Amino acid sequence: MAYLLEIAGSTLIGGMIIFIILNLNSNVLRSSSSFSFSKITQENLTSVVEEIEYDLKKIGYRSPDPVILSADTNAITFRYDINNDGTPETIAYFTSDTTALINTPNPRDILLYRTVNGGSPQTSNIGVTRFRLWYYDALGNLTTTPADIRSIKFALNIESVYAFDEEYTVTYIERLIQPNNLR
Repeated sequence: MAYLLEIAGSTLIGGMIIFIILNLNSNVLRSSSSFSFSKITQENLTSVVEEIEYDLKKIGYRSPDPVILSADTNAITFRYDINNDGTPETIAYFTSDTTALINTPNPRDILLYRTVNGGSPQTSNIGVTRFRLWYYDALGNLTTTPADIRSIKFALNIESVYAFDEEYTVTYIERLIQPNNLR
Protein backbone atom coordinates (compact mmCIF):
# COMPACT_ATOMS: atom_id res chain seq x y z
CA MET A 1 0.00 0.00 0.00
CA ALA A 2 2.85 2.39 0.79
CA TYR A 3 4.36 1.90 -2.63
CA LEU A 4 1.02 2.94 -4.26
CA LEU A 5 1.11 6.14 -2.23
CA GLU A 6 4.73 6.74 -3.35
CA ILE A 7 3.78 6.17 -7.02
CA ALA A 8 0.79 8.52 -6.76
CA GLY A 9 2.94 11.19 -5.05
CA SER A 10 5.72 10.81 -7.62
CA THR A 11 3.21 11.08 -10.46
CA LEU A 12 1.69 14.21 -8.94
CA ILE A 13 5.09 15.86 -8.41
CA GLY A 14 6.25 14.79 -11.91
CA GLY A 15 3.10 16.26 -13.44
CA MET A 16 3.64 19.54 -11.61
CA ILE A 17 7.26 19.71 -12.82
CA ILE A 18 6.17 19.03 -16.42
CA PHE A 19 3.48 21.74 -16.11
CA ILE A 20 6.06 24.24 -14.79
CA ILE A 21 8.47 23.41 -17.63
CA LEU A 22 5.74 23.80 -20.27
CA ASN A 23 4.63 27.11 -18.73
CA LEU A 24 8.23 28.34 -18.69
CA ASN A 25 8.66 27.30 -22.33
CA SER A 26 5.49 29.17 -23.28
CA ASN A 27 6.68 32.33 -21.49
CA VAL A 28 10.10 32.15 -23.17
CA LEU A 29 8.46 31.72 -26.58
CA ARG A 30 6.12 34.67 -25.95
CA SER A 31 8.99 36.87 -24.79
CA SER A 32 11.16 35.85 -27.74
CA SER A 33 8.40 36.57 -30.24
CA SER A 34 7.66 39.95 -28.68
CA PHE A 35 11.36 40.84 -28.77
CA SER A 36 11.59 39.79 -32.44
CA PHE A 37 8.63 42.00 -33.41
CA SER A 38 10.14 44.89 -31.48
CA LYS A 39 13.54 44.43 -33.11
CA ILE A 40 12.09 44.28 -36.62
CA THR A 41 10.00 47.39 -35.97
CA GLN A 42 13.05 49.28 -34.67
CA GLU A 43 15.11 48.21 -37.70
CA ASN A 44 12.35 49.43 -40.02
CA LEU A 45 12.25 52.75 -38.17
CA THR A 46 16.02 53.13 -38.39
CA SER A 47 16.12 52.57 -42.15
CA VAL A 48 13.37 55.12 -42.81
CA VAL A 49 14.83 57.72 -40.43
CA GLU A 50 18.30 57.45 -42.00
CA GLU A 51 16.91 58.23 -45.45
CA ILE A 52 14.71 61.11 -44.27
CA GLU A 53 17.50 62.64 -42.17
CA TYR A 54 19.98 62.42 -45.04
CA ASP A 55 17.61 64.18 -47.44
CA LEU A 56 16.52 66.87 -44.96
CA LYS A 57 20.12 67.69 -43.97
CA LYS A 58 20.95 68.27 -47.64
CA ILE A 59 18.08 70.70 -48.34
CA GLY A 60 19.39 73.55 -50.45
CA TYR A 61 22.75 71.99 -51.30
CA ARG A 62 23.92 73.58 -54.58
CA SER A 63 20.37 74.79 -55.28
CA PRO A 64 19.02 78.25 -56.09
CA ASP A 65 16.23 79.82 -54.05
CA PRO A 66 13.59 78.81 -53.27
CA VAL A 67 14.94 75.55 -51.87
CA ILE A 68 11.76 74.55 -50.02
CA LEU A 69 8.93 74.55 -52.52
CA SER A 70 6.10 73.45 -50.22
CA ALA A 71 5.76 72.57 -46.56
CA ASP A 72 2.73 70.92 -44.98
CA THR A 73 2.10 68.91 -41.81
CA ASN A 74 2.57 65.57 -43.58
CA ALA A 75 4.32 66.54 -46.83
CA ILE A 76 7.37 68.51 -47.94
CA THR A 77 8.91 69.31 -51.32
CA PHE A 78 12.44 70.70 -51.54
CA ARG A 79 15.52 70.83 -53.75
CA TYR A 80 19.16 69.79 -53.50
CA ASP A 81 21.83 68.37 -55.79
CA ILE A 82 21.67 64.65 -54.95
CA ASN A 83 24.44 63.41 -57.21
CA ASN A 84 26.74 66.47 -57.34
CA ASP A 85 26.24 67.03 -61.05
CA GLY A 86 25.38 70.72 -60.72
CA THR A 87 21.66 70.16 -61.34
CA PRO A 88 19.40 70.28 -58.27
CA GLU A 89 16.73 67.60 -57.99
CA THR A 90 13.29 68.09 -56.48
CA ILE A 91 12.55 65.69 -53.61
CA ALA A 92 9.08 65.19 -52.14
CA TYR A 93 7.90 63.24 -49.11
CA PHE A 94 4.18 62.66 -48.61
CA THR A 95 1.82 60.05 -47.17
CA SER A 96 -1.15 58.07 -48.35
CA ASP A 97 -4.27 57.53 -46.29
CA THR A 98 -5.14 54.24 -44.60
CA THR A 99 -7.25 53.10 -47.56
CA ALA A 100 -4.09 52.60 -49.64
CA LEU A 101 -3.27 49.52 -47.56
CA ILE A 102 -6.67 48.00 -46.83
CA ASN A 103 -5.39 44.46 -47.45
CA THR A 104 -2.72 44.53 -44.75
CA PRO A 105 -3.22 43.12 -41.25
CA ASN A 106 -2.55 46.48 -39.55
CA PRO A 107 -5.55 48.80 -40.05
CA ARG A 108 -3.53 51.94 -39.25
CA ASP A 109 -0.58 51.61 -41.63
CA ILE A 110 -0.02 54.11 -44.43
CA LEU A 111 2.51 54.53 -47.21
CA LEU A 112 5.29 57.10 -46.93
CA TYR A 113 6.23 58.13 -50.44
CA ARG A 114 9.47 59.69 -51.69
CA THR A 115 9.75 61.06 -55.21
CA VAL A 116 12.70 62.52 -57.10
CA ASN A 117 11.95 65.05 -59.85
CA GLY A 118 8.30 64.01 -59.91
CA GLY A 119 9.16 60.43 -60.89
CA SER A 120 7.31 57.38 -59.72
CA PRO A 121 6.96 57.29 -55.93
CA GLN A 122 9.32 55.03 -54.01
CA THR A 123 7.84 53.37 -50.97
CA SER A 124 7.80 50.21 -48.94
CA ASN A 125 5.19 48.83 -46.61
CA ILE A 126 7.13 48.64 -43.36
CA GLY A 127 4.43 49.73 -40.96
CA VAL A 128 4.46 53.55 -41.04
CA THR A 129 1.38 54.75 -39.18
CA ARG A 130 2.22 58.44 -38.72
CA PHE A 131 4.49 60.99 -40.40
CA ARG A 132 4.28 64.55 -39.11
CA LEU A 133 6.37 67.65 -39.85
CA TRP A 134 6.88 70.95 -37.99
CA TYR A 135 8.80 73.90 -39.37
CA TYR A 136 10.69 76.55 -37.39
CA ASP A 137 12.10 79.95 -38.30
CA ALA A 138 15.46 81.42 -37.20
CA LEU A 139 14.04 82.32 -33.76
CA GLY A 140 12.61 78.85 -33.16
CA ASN A 141 8.99 79.84 -33.74
CA LEU A 142 6.64 77.62 -35.72
CA THR A 143 6.19 78.78 -39.29
CA THR A 144 4.42 77.65 -42.43
CA THR A 145 6.20 80.02 -44.82
CA PRO A 146 8.75 78.02 -46.84
CA ALA A 147 11.18 80.96 -47.18
CA ASP A 148 11.32 81.40 -43.37
CA ILE A 149 12.08 77.76 -42.53
CA ARG A 150 15.45 77.22 -40.81
CA SER A 151 14.83 73.88 -39.09
CA ILE A 152 12.47 70.96 -39.52
CA LYS A 153 11.21 68.52 -36.92
CA PHE A 154 9.66 65.26 -38.00
CA ALA A 155 7.90 62.55 -36.01
CA LEU A 156 7.49 59.02 -37.23
CA ASN A 157 5.47 56.11 -35.84
CA ILE A 158 6.10 52.63 -37.12
CA GLU A 159 4.07 49.65 -35.98
CA SER A 160 4.70 45.99 -36.62
CA VAL A 161 3.01 44.78 -39.78
CA TYR A 162 1.44 41.86 -37.86
CA ALA A 163 -0.09 41.82 -34.40
CA PHE A 164 1.25 39.67 -31.61
CA ASP A 165 -1.35 38.78 -28.97
CA GLU A 166 -3.69 41.18 -30.77
CA GLU A 167 -1.30 44.11 -30.20
CA TYR A 168 1.01 45.88 -32.61
CA THR A 169 4.53 46.77 -31.50
CA VAL A 170 4.93 50.57 -31.74
CA THR A 171 8.17 52.48 -32.26
CA TYR A 172 8.25 56.29 -32.24
CA ILE A 173 10.92 58.85 -32.98
CA GLU A 174 11.21 62.63 -33.26
CA ARG A 175 14.15 64.39 -34.88
CA LEU A 176 15.00 68.06 -35.28
CA ILE A 177 17.04 68.76 -38.40
CA GLN A 178 18.85 72.05 -38.99
CA PRO A 179 20.09 71.94 -42.59
CA ASN A 180 23.32 73.91 -43.10
CA ASN A 181 22.04 75.43 -46.33
CA LEU A 182 18.99 77.05 -44.67
CA ARG A 183 20.96 79.24 -42.25
